[in-house]
Amino acid sequence: MAGTTATGCLVAVPGLREPWRRVSCTKAAKAYDVLCEREPPGSRGEPCTGGVCIRLPFTPKRYIYVPSAASSADAREGCRALGGSLVVLESPEEREELARELARFAPEAGVWVGLARLEVDGPFIWENGKPESLKFWADREPDRDSKPKVPTRAFFDFPRGRYDTRLLRAAEGDRARPYLCQY
Repeated sequence: MAGTTATGCLVAVPGLREPWRRVSCTKAAKAYDVLCEREPPGSRGEPCTGGVCIRLPFTPKRYIYVPSAASSADAREGCRALGGSLVVLESPEEREELARELARFAPEAGVWVGLARLEVDGPFIWENGKPESLKFWADREPDRDSKPKVPTRAFFDFPRGRYDTRLLRAAEGDRARPYLCQY
């Protein structure tokens, strides 16, 4: 909601060498013409059937975070039952904003996404059938050693409740985790 964040507004102050200033939106509404307001992390989620709905302003996609832990296969089926699929990350911006929203839930187990290697030594493929093209992997991921590359699924990793927005990890085994759907 406009005017509620502590330092979320960007304003122009004419005549200064560096005219852009980040100020309190409450102050900005009274003293400046507001150029831009950034919602704080966590303000885009709202309760909805099946989990927490998340909307991002720059994409028509809608997301549902399902906090119930499930195997990767059950997560895929859970998304289908909700009318969607496991999330396909199409840009660094989408990945970063979703990670910020999800980090407030701090799921220690991570969150399943729609990127998987379906065959031994095969490539990673998104749920929509497109090959992985943007590299979102953590160091030494997805292949940690020279052993045959078994089928696996990727997940957002939130160690100790924090997230480095560059990371995805490849699962070892099929540990139950919360999951993120898109529709």
